[in-house]
Amino acid sequence: MRLEVVRETHALVDEALRHLLTYGRGPDGQQVTPTCRDKCPSCCYEPVYAERSEAALIAHRLLTFDPERRAAVVQRVRDWLEQFRSSELLREESPDVIPYRRMRLACPLLEDGRCSVYAERPIGCRTHLALGPLERCEDTAKRRDQEWVANNDFMTTAIMKMAGGLQVDGKAELLMEHLGLHLAEALTGERVESEARRMLVVEFEDDVVDMAQTEDGGLSAEQQQPDLPVD
Repeated sequence: MRLEVVRETHALVDEALRHLLTYGRGPDGQQVTPTCRDKCPSCCYEPVYAERSEAALIAHRLLTFDPERRAAVVQRVRDWLEQFRSSELLREESPDVIPYRRMRLACPLLEDGRCSVYAERPIGCRTHLALGPLERCEDTAKRRDQEWVANNDFMTTAIMKMAGGLQVDGKAELLMEHLGLHLAEALTGERVESEARRMLVVEFEDDVVDMAQTEDGGLSAEQQQPDLPVD
C-alpha cells in the first residue's frame, strides 16, 4: 500500500508540474520553460532528501534489474556511503549545496549521465527544475544564482499529499533523510543516520493538519490541508 501511495503522489506531482509548465508565466509574461535536458546530471551531484517509502519504491524497482546491473548499483551505494560518512556533511542538519557539489559525490543511481530509476525518482528530484541558464547548473560558482520552476512550498504540499495517503487513524509518520542513506539501509542493511534526518509526524483532523518534528520539536505548524494545483 505504501508504495502505491508514493506512486500516486508522484503522478499528482508530475501532473501539477505539467499544468504549471503549460499555463504558468514568468515575470516577463513568457511561458515557464525549464532548461533541464537529457544527460544533464548536474543536480545529481547535489543533496537529495527523500521519504523512506520513496527509497523503498526505488529498491523495489531495482529488483527488476539484471543481477549484474543491480550489483553495480549496490556497489555505488556502498562507495557513496563511504565517502559521505567520512565527510563533515554527515554531521550537518542542512548540508550546503556548494561544498556537497565540490565533493563530486554522484547519486549512486546515476548511470551514463541519466537516472537509472527516472520513473521512480523522489519528489525532491521531480520538482528540481531549473529556469535559468544551464551554466548556472554546470558551474558551481554560479549555482546560487540559479532560478527554479517549483519553490519549497510546492514540495511541502507534495509531501503533505503523500502524508494524507499514508495516514493511519488520522496520523502519518514520514522519515526524511538523505536518499543515499535510505538506499544504503534498504540495499545493504547498513543504517547510518545524519543530522539532517527528520521524523515528521502529521496529524489530520477535520481538514486541518498539525505537523511536528519529533526530534526536537523545532517545527510546529497548523494550516489548512493543502492540495496540489492539478485543476
